Amino acid sequence: MTKERTAMRGWRRWGITAVVAMAALLAAGRGGADEVKPGGLQLAVDGKPAVVIGYGAADGPVSRHAAKELSDHLAGVVGAEFRLVDAAEVGKDQPAILVGAAADGLLSELGVDRGSLGEDGVVIRTHGNRLLVSGGGPRGVLYAAYVFLEEHIGFEWFTSDAGFVPKKKDLSVPALDVRYRPPLMYRDPFFRDYVDHPEFAVKRKRNGRVIGYKPIPQELGGDVEIIGFVHTFHRLIPPDRYFANHPEWFSEIDGKRTAENSQLCLSNPELRKEAAARTVAMVREHPESRIISVSQNDNIRKCGCTACGEIEAKLGGPSGLMLDFVNGIAAEVAKVRPEMFVETLAYQYTRAAPKGIVPADNVMIRLCPIEADSSHELDSPRNEAFMTDMRAWAAISKQLFIWDYAVDFLDAVRLHPNVHPLSENIPLFVKMGAAGVFEQGYESTHQFTDFIALKGWLSSQLLWDPERDAEALIQRFLSGYYGPAAPHLDEYLRLLDRTVRAKGTVPGYGDPDLSGFDGAVLAEAGACFAKALDAVRTEPEFHRRVRIEELAYRYLKILRYLDGILAAGGEEIFPSAEDAAAECDAFLRDAVELGIDPAWRMTPTLSLRQLMGLRRNECLPPTGTAPEECKGLERKDWVDVQEVLMNLHDPEGEFTSLVDDAAASNGRAVRLKLGTAKWLVQARPPLRKRTRTLDAHLVVRVDGPAAEGVAFRCGIYDSRNNRMVVEKSVSFADLAGGGYRTIHLGEHILGPEHSFWLAPTGKADPATAIHVDRIFMIGRP
Repeated sequence: MTKERTAMRGWRRWGITAVVAMAALLAAGRGGADEVKPGGLQLAVDGKPAVVIGYGAADGPVSRHAAKELSDHLAGVVGAEFRLVDAAEVGKDQPAILVGAAADGLLSELGVDRGSLGEDGVVIRTHGNRLLVSGGGPRGVLYAAYVFLEEHIGFEWFTSDAGFVPKKKDLSVPALDVRYRPPLMYRDPFFRDYVDHPEFAVKRKRNGRVIGYKPIPQELGGDVEIIGFVHTFHRLIPPDRYFANHPEWFSEIDGKRTAENSQLCLSNPELRKEAAARTVAMVREHPESRIISVSQNDNIRKCGCTACGEIEAKLGGPSGLMLDFVNGIAAEVAKVRPEMFVETLAYQYTRAAPKGIVPADNVMIRLCPIEADSSHELDSPRNEAFMTDMRAWAAISKQLFIWDYAVDFLDAVRLHPNVHPLSENIPLFVKMGAAGVFEQGYESTHQFTDFIALKGWLSSQLLWDPERDAEALIQRFLSGYYGPAAPHLDEYLRLLDRTVRAKGTVPGYGDPDLSGFDGAVLAEAGACFAKALDAVRTEPEFHRRVRIEELAYRYLKILRYLDGILAAGGEEIFPSAEDAAAECDAFLRDAVELGIDPAWRMTPTLSLRQLMGLRRNECLPPTGTAPEECKGLERKDWVDVQEVLMNLHDPEGEFTSLVDDAAASNGRAVRLKLGTAKWLVQARPPLRKRTRTLDAHLVVRVDGPAAEGVAFRCGIYDSRNNRMVVEKSVSFADLAGGGYRTIHLGEHILGPEHSFWLAPTGKADPATAIHVDRIFMIGRP
């Protein structure tokens, strides 16, 4: 079933014209006679089925569903119903497709060891007047049906609502002897289309499950559940249950124990006992599951106590302490469920492998390259730091999982050019011994552009069979999904790849460096789309799909305008700020016309409508009076961030609101209630240059009765390097007297990767509120 894979760096030149020619050749033969090869089997003649489809009486719902899928899909090919029967009714001389248990007896006689195929492996074999379709387990039987339909009949399932159904009156298959066990026991192309549509996901052999999202129903084969899934420390030891009586079980930060945005104190013996007991209880509650996650929370605030530090020093760093903790829990789990695995993360501060300790045999390490550059293969010099860590973990781990990133967490409309590295990385993971891969292409946002359908489909193909020719797969998708526009979109994808490799980075989390996309590259990209749209001008569906992909290019132009990049001829990308703002409006109108819901979330806090409103406001000159510190300065020498440019991280509006405020510089402000420590206000500086030295200020006031203690914390965070640039606590006393106060955050080198943030503190008090007027920055030479 697999083809020998030619290892090549860069884009393979498997020409798009060859794909189009092949498609035309297949189309030309769809209505003609289908010659039966020796050892093959005739399935239909002149539009009439020549076989029945038999299932076994002992078959469960999955195998029966597989038989029905074969019947329904083959009927779509020839235009007539293929009869489903109990295999006991199939005569010895009657040609038949036997599915699941109906095929297993004959497969055993032929020496096929289904037990060697695992749960998901497939077997497809012709024998006399029989076609045998089965698998290592029920899910494998269903996968075998889909492998047969896709690879041997010619079906395509590109997305949940786009594919290809071959049409033939005469239908036969050659002699087949396919036995295949996928090298990855856990495969999750975690893209929205796959999550929302389990019927489609099964066709693409997705078997992973993410807590809080649709599972794959048992009648479709079910999935591989990881209890808790990820970031489980505070679900394992809930702070609201334990912190009051056991603060010593939680992180010590700056000499104080805290459960706020923190981890556990992994050296504490009593914590270890309780964590092990609760893990064992969860394992007993989920007898159907074989993996449980015991993993760090999604933050970098690990415990800094002396005892934790001593174990880290002894075992080669934070991952050594983590592994010592998890190995202990795994030993207790093994006593009650020897077949159970305990999964933990090698992530951020635990990514580097330890020394002097190895994972227990029942411990899975899920390694996360979130800091890596997604625009380059992980085994390229650009990502040598990650490869060093992966090699080290692979050398000591019997169970290695990978959590890979194919998503822009911060802006789902923005370019994330990683198609080629994605196609190289999945085979690399298997080569390094990975048993499972979670390919994150979705993060609660509704990405609809930047070739997200291609990335999902390509991921699913390679997760199933990493030895496939990735370039041939890319061309197959482009020609099938975009039709005659394919060569021009192929040219565009190659342009993206060349550009970001020459200059730029695409981090797993954080803002990409797209500085290589200058005016000349933008012009070349625009020409690719002009040709692509012209090629499909008479084919509405292909035209719609190309226009959707063009949106990412149009959005890139807006972002590069905001970065101050000039067009190829030296002029501004847009003639004026008003024209740039008008393009933001046109972008939103066109997206809605193309079927995109403007309420879909595109960033952690903004809908598409809000995001394009934000970009529109960034294009236009600021409003409001200048602060005292900026009076006398030219407008280009200071940067203003008003409330319209602030992201409010409060989806339900419980703590934040935009209010009229006569005291504010432009008559509007953000109002914050107390009672949460979340970063409610976040804002990125709208810089026309990529990096500037800026003197940063925050303008705030407090309404309410006099109070003591800290009113809020604020600072600047560097998302690219995952570090705090500055953090400051502001007391109620600092803000006493009413009226707005300016908080000085200092002079820093800032760029688009930096975010201002503000988090209230203190108990909820309906009489007290914080008002944020603006953030302003004064440029320095």
